[in-house]
Amino acid sequence: MSRKSKDVLELTRSLSLLTSSGLTIQDSIKLTKKIQSRSKIMVLMERIEMKLAGGLSFSKAIGEEDLFSPLYKGLVEIGERGGNLNLVFSQLVSYLEGNNKVSEKIKSAMIYPLLLLVLIILGVGGLILFFIPNLQNSLSFDPDVAMELEMAIGRARFILALFVCFAALCMLFILFYKILGKKGNGLSLAISRLLLNIPLLKGFILKNEMLNLFFALQLMTECRIPLEESLQLCQLVMNNLYLKGQLFLIKQELVKGELLSLLFEKQRIFPPEISGWIALGEKVGNVESVFGRLKELYQADVDNMSERIINLVEPVSSLIIGIVLIVIVIVLIVPLMTVYGGLI
Repeated sequence: MSRKSKDVLELTRSLSLLTSSGLTIQDSIKLTKKIQSRSKIMVLMERIEMKLAGGLSFSKAIGEEDLFSPLYKGLVEIGERGGNLNLVFSQLVSYLEGNNKVSEKIKSAMIYPLLLLVLIILGVGGLILFFIPNLQNSLSFDPDVAMELEMAIGRARFILALFVCFAALCMLFILFYKILGKKGNGLSLAISRLLLNIPLLKGFILKNEMLNLFFALQLMTECRIPLEESLQLCQLVMNNLYLKGQLFLIKQELVKGELLSLLFEKQRIFPPEISGWIALGEKVGNVESVFGRLKELYQADVDNMSERIINLVEPVSSLIIGIVLIVIVIVLIVPLMTVYGGLI
């Protein structure tokens, strides 16, 4: 568990316990600040306390704090609107604990393959930067051997540069997407839609977003917030801009008197089972009860998908490392053995 995730979970546990005991959010923040041992969190609590004293709500007070995710901020605002903030904290504790368990399993599965990959890269880098140049100097009297060795070094450097460029491009894309996501411009919307067209990512993104959506809708139903307002607030807990836009369209049509099940069916990006379950709720006159069921279904789907990812991490990582080793042997080791063979 990262330090940030651990801090958020500990704070939420404290706030859940204190608000459930009947304390106001202001008193809960004061007590939470006193029991914190980390200076960084104490400073954060002081900032929030000052904002609350200045008349801001808790959701506004944490609005500019990077420690809290958009989902967290959105659900807190929903809890405040419904006057049931302690229920939101309780639900968030369960949600964060589940997420942190999955993250810990993935990190544990990745440690060995990443360590091995780093050692391979360091070993190849050492060969290219130190061992082979010394070998070149000792073999400089033989032009043919020196040329063959130079070609092997060139190929190895090219492969290593390709790997570094690929890793850098991946990191730049993630950073670029996060920056654009905060601005909400047309390019970020296009990227959000593009991600939903990638087969391997579409299912993962959709299931996570639907879990967030129905998690929020279930909470708002328990807080007695009208459905139209609930759909508006649900946009706060969704990360994909394209899905946010589709949900906004559903909310607009719902105000005109359209059935919610038909609206979800029209927006084909949403999984078909959603409209089916909501239609069932409409038939019995209790749409709100369906939200909890859908949240449970998507929670199970996300858990199963996370488990499959965890089980795939080690074999896929081993396969990638195996491919890297084969490339290194073909590009670098075999030419070196050929050079040594020619000298014997």
